[in-house]
Amino acid sequence: MTVVTAVWNGRATLAQTLESVRQQSWPDVEHVVVDGGSTDGTLDLLAAGARSRALDQRARRGLYDAMTRAWRRSAIRAAT
Repeated sequence: MTVVTAVWNGRATLAQTLESVRQQSWPDVEHVVVDGGSTDGTLDLLAAGARSRALDQRARRGLYDAMTRAWRRSAIRAAT
């Protein structure tokens, strides 16, 4: 199962989200965090997360761009 989280400058709440996903009992949970170009240390927090990975922060167009990329990522994964 893949959990996709879109985030932009969400360091204050992202740690709780990461921990919540880590505690899921579903086997083989992949957590993909799509960042919209955070400048608040969100990416540093993600770098420390072993079971989560950031996806393509190059666009850096904000939260709605991250949400669109997260949706596309989940649609692609569901189709395969």
